[in-house]
Amino acid sequence: MILFPNIIALYFIQAIVWLFYNVRYKILLYTYNDSCDLLTPIWLVLVIHAPYFINTLAYPSFHFCIMIERARATLFAENYEKEGRLLGIYMSLFVWLISIIYYIYISLAALADTEEFGQPQGAIYMTTKYNALPMFYMTIFTLILMIVTTICDWRIIILNRKIKNLNKNSAKYSLSQNFQLNENTLSMRLILPLDLSYALFYSFYIVFAIILRAYKSSMPISQYILFYNVDDTFLFVHIAITLIVYISFINYIKKCKNTNQD
Repeated sequence: MILFPNIIALYFIQAIVWLFYNVRYKILLYTYNDSCDLLTPIWLVLVIHAPYFINTLAYPSFHFCIMIERARATLFAENYEKEGRLLGIYMSLFVWLISIIYYIYISLAALADTEEFGQPQGAIYMTTKYNALPMFYMTIFTLILMIVTTICDWRIIILNRKIKNLNKNSAKYSLSQNFQLNENTLSMRLILPLDLSYALFYSFYIVFAIILRAYKSSMPISQYILFYNVDDTFLFVHIAITLIVYISFINYIKKCKNTNQD
């Protein structure tokens, strides 16, 4: 499936950028001559936050697209095999496009606020009075999207089981449909735990983020960013779970291959 590598790419890009940011800051701590040297230029703030905001929309969208692809492979197995990866390519391009457009909008809205975003930053952030509301709406939208995706994944698993049982009792055997059902079963073993994890931890993240944004004006910006970094821990826990699930899934595939060879 062409959609899976996109999810891995999202995490890889975000990890590389944040690693660069942390290494840069550690170097500055030991080499700076003036406190102004520790400030981060606005252009670099935009670069560092780019993967995060793109990931905010792209990650749940890719999971939704995977669900659509699996549903289509279940219900229209023959047409799915004929068209191959074409649908996955179109969906990948669309998700990357809308995610980048969303980030550009958030960046332009931040740059429009010259009071909060018009000079180099110490603790970096991109939330301003011009983009706070769109970011809130996007947060709610992506949460709903993940909940819908998780429910649909569960329904696809049930549908796969029903179709498998019907095929066992049917005189007409479809090789392509049976192949797609088996592929769906493997895919759902990977996707469903990730969707459940994301929906759970993202819910905690959203609730805490809403509370923080409500009290932003009554606390110092340094304290606000500190609490926001603590809130990001929920997302980091999900990333750790994602890595564990991916590794477990790969080991499961290897075990199945070794069993078949024996």
